[in-house]
Amino acid sequence: MNKINYLWLLLSITVSFGFLSCNNESNNPDLPTGKKDVYVGVVAFNQDIRELALTNNLKDVKSFIGDQKNDKDFTSFAYAVSKGNMQFDAAGLPTFDHIFMLNFSDGTDNYSNMKWGEEGRSVAPNMVYDEARKDLLKRTGLNSYAIGFGDDMGFGKQMKKVVTGSGNYYNATSAWNLQPTFEDIAKAMLASAKNVVIKTNPGYYTDYYKYFRLKFWGEDGSSDVIYAKMSGNPTTGYSLDYDNTEYGRASFDHPASGVVNSETGKVHIPLNNLKYVRNGKEMQFTYSIEVSMDGEMYYTDVEEASTEEEISKRIAVVLVLDCSTSMGDAFKPMKDAAIQFIETIE
Repeated sequence: MNKINYLWLLLSITVSFGFLSCNNESNNPDLPTGKKDVYVGVVAFNQDIRELALTNNLKDVKSFIGDQKNDKDFTSFAYAVSKGNMQFDAAGLPTFDHIFMLNFSDGTDNYSNMKWGEEGRSVAPNMVYDEARKDLLKRTGLNSYAIGFGDDMGFGKQMKKVVTGSGNYYNATSAWNLQPTFEDIAKAMLASAKNVVIKTNPGYYTDYYKYFRLKFWGEDGSSDVIYAKMSGNPTTGYSLDYDNTEYGRASFDHPASGVVNSETGKVHIPLNNLKYVRNGKEMQFTYSIEVSMDGEMYYTDVEEASTEEEISKRIAVVLVLDCSTSMGDAFKPMKDAAIQFIETIE
């Protein structure tokens, strides 16, 4: 091969590899977007409403929040909550395992009845929170949280009306505790989205049971124990139900059902909606599992009983954020807290 042909071949290979590398990056939609199974939408409000529809492009979501300004007066909070709830109805969305809302405001609603009135929906000014709650309660499976900013107890009572499902109300009294408050809710959402699968050897347990002891430790140092028993057979499937609980802090949807997995040869029983709640607060937790054949002597045996966390849960969160002038110097800390919230659930 002469020198000219060799250089031409080398140049061709270099260009080809560069082209393939470039295409590989541009055709991978997950590279710039973050975790593809997390979808976030935003409703920013004052007297106006600005929306970003649910998307898994979390980079765009954070940019949208960062670009918001608090340059207008009035608070159309309840109306914005109802608009946010409607985002779950958008066409083209995947099926979600869990759906959440996080609603934030710093003062009593004074404009939602005007916004609804423009659409021909008549709502009395003193009923706007009730109207938003009525809309939220129509949404099956929605867990809605609320943060009230300030120390007005009457305002907090109204904000609690937009809390649904396993959601909770939080009060942030200063700009300094905005970020930890948003962070607590992010952790609560992740905790309620956790799904654990018990894997155990099959057998016939129609007339007697296999027993399990599930131990839980909350992030606050508290603990709980669930005693459960499994019945069934390889033909009809298996059922896992509570025998009793120690404190009632840990829970999952029961009875839980399982079948023999063809790959592992074991019974897989998902503990759906597994959560740990203490003093009304849902929190992160750790756990362990023990097994027994008589319900008296429990022991650890990973061949007989093990667990696996499912990490591919698809969740959607709609953030409703107050952008009224009354936020003042706390506006930027609120935006920073909301962006950090998204990075936590990523």
